Amino acid sequence: FVAAWGRNSTIESETGVAEGFNEPWDVAVAPGGAPPAAAGVYVADTWNHRIQKLDAEGDLVSAWGLFGQYGPEETAGQSAFYGPRGIAVGAGGQVYVADTGNKRVQVFEPDGRFAFQWGGGGALEGYLDEPVGIALAPESAPPGAAGVYVADTWNRRVQVFDADGTYLREWPIQGWDAGLPEEKPYLAVDARGYVYV
Repeated sequence: FVAAWGRNSTIESETGVAEGFNEPWDVAVAPGGAPPAAAGVYVADTWNHRIQKLDAEGDLVSAWGLFGQYGPEETAGQSAFYGPRGIAVGAGGQVYVADTGNKRVQVFEPDGRFAFQWGGGGALEGYLDEPVGIALAPESAPPGAAGVYVADTWNRRVQVFDADGTYLREWPIQGWDAGLPEEKPYLAVDARGYVYV
C-alpha cells in the first residue's frame, strides 16, 4: 500500500467543485513521453458527470464536465457527460472519454479543452450503444494494432478507431448481455497488440 485519496462527494452546485468522487469507474495515467502538461492521473467521476485531473499526490489539478444529454452532432453538448465510465490518455496527451449515456467518445486536451467527438446511438459501423471501456494501443505495439479500442457493450462488439475517430474495424463479443444495465466491460491493449476484454 502506498496512498489513498478521495471520499464520497457530489457536486454541490453547477459551478462548485466538491472534493472527492461519486462512483469513479475508471482511471488513467498519462504515458511516458507525453507532453509535460499532460502529466497526471485522470479519473472518470461517473455520477458527478465530470473528469478530474489529479497530480501524483492526489491533489486536484483541474476538473471539467457537467451533466447533459446530447448527441455528437450537438455542439451545445461539448464537455457535457451522461455517466462517463471509461478514460484513456494518448501519447500526445489527448484524453479520450467514453461518454456512456450519450453513446459517444469525447476527446479533450490535457487542460480539459474540448477537441472533438464521434459516435452517436446506433448499430452501424462507428455508432455506439453503451460504450464503456476504452483503451489506446501503446506506441510500442505493432503498427497494425494502432488505434482506439472501444467496448461497444450493447452492440456486443469491440470497435477500433484511429486517433481521430475514423472507424477501422470491429469484432463481436457474444457473451455481452444488452439486457443487463450492470454489464460494463473494460479493455486493455499491451505492447504486443493483444487486446484484453
